[in-house]
Amino acid sequence: MSRFVLIRRDDEKPQLVSETAILTEAALHDALTDHPQLIPATDLGSGATVAVGRESGLASGYADLVLLDERGQLAVVEVKKEGNPDTRRVTAQLLDYAAALWGASLDDFERVVLRPFLGDDDSRSLRDFVRDRFGAVETNTREDPEAMADVVLRGLEQSLASGAMTLVVAAPSIPPGVQRVLEYLNAQGLRLFGIEVSYFKGPVEAFVPRVVVRPGAADPAATPAGGTRSPIDAQTFLPRLPEALRDPVLIFLADAAKRGGDVQWTSYGVRVQATASKKVLATLDDNFLWVALVPRQAFPPAPFEIARAALDAVGIGSAKKEWFSARWSKLSTDQLKLILDIVLHLVEAPGPGPGPRTPTI
Repeated sequence: MSRFVLIRRDDEKPQLVSETAILTEAALHDALTDHPQLIPATDLGSGATVAVGRESGLASGYADLVLLDERGQLAVVEVKKEGNPDTRRVTAQLLDYAAALWGASLDDFERVVLRPFLGDDDSRSLRDFVRDRFGAVETNTREDPEAMADVVLRGLEQSLASGAMTLVVAAPSIPPGVQRVLEYLNAQGLRLFGIEVSYFKGPVEAFVPRVVVRPGAADPAATPAGGTRSPIDAQTFLPRLPEALRDPVLIFLADAAKRGGDVQWTSYGVRVQATASKKVLATLDDNFLWVALVPRQAFPPAPFEIARAALDAVGIGSAKKEWFSARWSKLSTDQLKLILDIVLHLVEAPGPGPGPRTPTI
């Protein structure tokens, strides 16, 4: 039996529009790329979302759609035509794409995913694109665009490093066999969604999405009904760290605040910002300690160059273009204290305009 949507306009007779088949797979691609809000972000546990890639050429094939949210979380979407029964191919493609992105650097992501999406006429860097796009959408933050870009890029680098991303099958209808496989993979701890998109064409066109497969309610990344997660606090966060590292972290957070840093608890951990500029200097989450390696515009680069060299000398972790990262489980107490001391020097470093002395490390 056909389904209908009711179209009502002021001073016009209401009209019933029946569901019909989407003419081509490309039409669904176009709708999702141009309007990524059709992917129900709240159901996926995502924030405000933008498209960053389409037909992205990865080692294992071409990912139909890559989405990025305001926390740097990735979603990879495989778009299928009506009734595609090839269960193994649909699910294998998504897993292949996630595996290809796993471990990529921000430079790799910009080159392979974003650059082909923007085309030759748009030379923006990944940072420029993130700053521009997330400055143009409604988010749950009140940060300026540069601070917002710091948050997104740090989250993206973490998502790429850990391989934690959301995988989505989108189609006019998803066969029971495909749904069954997605549900099985979710039961094994992955995060896969099945989204059916109905199409109605009459006086207007309407694409209507609905989630038919989602991870279970026990999914630790699931979002409450309001779409946001509450900030945690020290009492919640510190027990997640190795016991020997808890006191140094607690002392560091107190020292950062005393030295003029802005300590902010978030839903995933804690971050330390430069108070006046809102430049994120360090982020601490369940798995990694992250330290910024790149200044914002108008910031003196010298303190960050000194920090990069000092972090290299610690002899653990990974220093990439935007961030240094070290896994908690790999850090000794002495190594952690060295890294946190480097962050404290950044807290005291001058921002744009007059400021404290330039530190030496």
